[in-house]
Amino acid sequence: FVFFFLMIRRPPRYTLFPSRRSSDLWRERRDKEIAAVVLEPGEVVPKPDKEKFQADLKVIDDQITQLRSQVEAIKAKLDKQQENRKPQGPNKEKERFDEARKEHERLQDELKPLFERQKALKAIRDKARSEHDDMQQKMKQAGASDASKVDEKIRKLEYYLSTHSLTLNKEKSLIAEIKTLTASKKIFGEIDSVKAKKEAAEKDFSACNEEINKKKALVDAAKKVRDDAFAELSAKRDIGEEERRKTQAVNDESKGRVDKKEEWLNKRKQVQADFRKHEIRFFAYE
Repeated sequence: FVFFFLMIRRPPRYTLFPSRRSSDLWRERRDKEIAAVVLEPGEVVPKPDKEKFQADLKVIDDQITQLRSQVEAIKAKLDKQQENRKPQGPNKEKERFDEARKEHERLQDELKPLFERQKALKAIRDKARSEHDDMQQKMKQAGASDASKVDEKIRKLEYYLSTHSLTLNKEKSLIAEIKTLTASKKIFGEIDSVKAKKEAAEKDFSACNEEINKKKALVDAAKKVRDDAFAELSAKRDIGEEERRKTQAVNDESKGRVDKKEEWLNKRKQVQADFRKHEIRFFAYE
């Protein structure tokens, strides 16, 4: 039984080779590095200053710790800014601007048919005015202001024609004038209807103009509301843009701190590498 117990092997260590320790591997690697060192004839390698090496590492580590703290503080600041930039419910300024813009467009659309109607009424009014002015001119040519005066003038001309001996040309002239006066009597029968038509056209045109002016006032008021809403929306966007600029500045600051920390980390590695190299050369010198 004792012999069997002695035959049990001890458990392997946690290394690649169960029969060798990690410290043995480190020594072998160091021995190989020392053996690979080539010193110049007569070269003297001073003993590495371990205290200075540790002091240098402490300075570097302090810088790295300080930069890490700064990066963490900047990250917290960024998180707070991101939290503040989160949308708080609906964008009331944009909703107000959209409503004002739609109202302004709706009123403008209502103006379009009014302008078309105004154009048509203006044509009717101008035509009625022209007809009325033509009749006024004919009445002026007839030399009378109403039908009774025209009849009286016709009677006088007929009496003159029948009671006087006239030349043929004079007689033809009087007969032509009587015919013109007789034809002009129709104007007096139409002048009232033409005048009423002109007045109705002018009334419709004026009413349309008044309606357009009222609608224009509503359009101008809606435009002011829209412009005010747009100014509020632009102000809010400017604030958001300013916040983005601040966030970008903080991001740039954070990147600068991270880059600086990486520089110190690389410097630490370099100091360690230089000290180890010096140490190996010293061991080779000894």
